[in-house]
Amino acid sequence: MAPVILNPSPAGIQNLPNEHPEYELFVRIWDNWFSSDPLMPFTTSGSSGAPKEYHFNRNQVRTSAQLTASWLQASPPLNWLLCLPISFVAGRMVLYRALISNTPLQVLIPKAQPIEGPLLSNAVSLTPAMLAEALKSQTAANALSKFQHILLGGGQLNRQLEMAIESWSPILPQIWHTYGMTETLTHVGARQVSPKKEIRFKPIDPSIQWNLNAQGLEIFHPKLQKEPIQTSDAGEISNNGEFLWTGRMDFLLKVGGKKVWPEVLERKLIHEYDRRLPNFYFSGTPHDTLGHSIVMVFQEEPQEWEGLIAYIRKWHGADRPSQYCIRPQDFDTSKDKIKRQKTLAKEDLKPWPTR
Repeated sequence: MAPVILNPSPAGIQNLPNEHPEYELFVRIWDNWFSSDPLMPFTTSGSSGAPKEYHFNRNQVRTSAQLTASWLQASPPLNWLLCLPISFVAGRMVLYRALISNTPLQVLIPKAQPIEGPLLSNAVSLTPAMLAEALKSQTAANALSKFQHILLGGGQLNRQLEMAIESWSPILPQIWHTYGMTETLTHVGARQVSPKKEIRFKPIDPSIQWNLNAQGLEIFHPKLQKEPIQTSDAGEISNNGEFLWTGRMDFLLKVGGKKVWPEVLERKLIHEYDRRLPNFYFSGTPHDTLGHSIVMVFQEEPQEWEGLIAYIRKWHGADRPSQYCIRPQDFDTSKDKIKRQKTLAKEDLKPWPTR
């Protein structure tokens, strides 16, 4: 399907060909916006639990869209490219931003690499995996280099993508890694990846504040809703209110009295180890005296063990894996998602090589 432009009017949806894989949902959401009916519910992806529905009204959706425009200093309003599924909040809010700002919406079919030619838009939301694929294509990279803003969400940035962005390094666009969820109608925080490189997430609006409690990060978003939003994300909050994400409370391991965040170990390995590895994550298994011991889970058997063994041998004892396993079923490469297992059955484990 060639790129199509939807004008922000009730009849604008007529430009969308029915070959679009979400055609029926697109029409329902579009017609719903221009009606007096309550908005259709937003559904979570289910990546961190069973899918849930959340209901928001037009004022809340409008507030979220306006906060994004204000944060990006979008004047005149941005022209958005939609290439994410509208089944979930990230794609749905791109659609709503165009409708609320009264700007044409350019639509592509969602896929691993949707950008195949010149585009009329100047802002887009992508997953990190989509940007990684796009930067492998000179045509797609050239098209994106003319954008003002690229928003990345739905996953962490790996070292390979960060290096690809550094080597690409166009004057435009500004590239942002965003923090948010369905409950917050996408992003409430962001850190710039290019041209500046920031580590911590900053609130996109001064009214947004956060606090850490025993359950995880608590988000106060008074312009969106009165009650705080409790998450299971863990991290550190600096004195100036910036948030460093370290992982999820669900996956915290305690090894010999030390707190170990699997996601921190993963980032450390990705950023410091200079050889190619299969997809992986860290997990744990119960240990009689330590509480947990660390397990490294691979999508497939590594082709080269020697360098990895030598590198990890330098880690603190509590951080070093004592076992590993191969679980291809935990990795959905099409969505750049991992179905993490907090603990693993002993019969699936193999001793960590010591050669």
